[in-house]
Amino acid sequence: MNLFRWHLGDYDSATAHLSWDEDCAYSRLLRVYYRLERALPQDTGEVCRLVRARTSTHRHAVETVLREFFDLRDDGWHNKRADEEIESYRAQCEHNRIVGKRGGRPKKTEVVNYGNPDETQVVSEKNPNQEPRTKNQERAEATRGSRLPPDWLPSELLRAWAAKERPDLDLDVTIANFRDYWLAKPGKDGRKADWEATFRRWVREEKPGRNPQQQPLQADL
Repeated sequence: MNLFRWHLGDYDSATAHLSWDEDCAYSRLLRVYYRLERALPQDTGEVCRLVRARTSTHRHAVETVLREFFDLRDDGWHNKRADEEIESYRAQCEHNRIVGKRGGRPKKTEVVNYGNPDETQVVSEKNPNQEPRTKNQERAEATRGSRLPPDWLPSELLRAWAAKERPDLDLDVTIANFRDYWLAKPGKDGRKADWEATFRRWVREEKPGRNPQQQPLQADL
């Protein structure tokens, strides 16, 4: 992988407590992880060599970050978020390979309605009998956001941020309340453009023992 997504908000929230050396160690560990596209070696000495941690302070920082943000398994140190990003990257590569063999993306036929570009109707050649959708409809759908997936869980970084932000909460109960509330929310109010930001807002305003039907004040995100 030469490119990977860096979610600055999640990273900063989850690492605000790290020292300068620990933050540098975490950044280098992630870069090596994505470059290798696999778990880091079990041997912490080998990990330190990969990220050029030569002093005792730097090696201690690497070990601290590994214990907090990585999970040691039979094949090495795993980072859940990085594993998900790598899997998504590989799936996209496979999809691109298959599409390339078929000659590229399917073409679209655009029919302009009364010369108004905002009312351009797009019909896929794969399914010419479908109901045409206007550009305005496509833009509206993109800005409305999406519903919360039934199996939604916060990322490892987001969960670490929540635990630090609100140590007074039972995090598992908070996550369950958040999910139950938004899955039951009907109509457009149950759609959000950024579910991680919505969860952060929920955590900040959550009260210990809150009934899941009592929603904290939520801004449209």
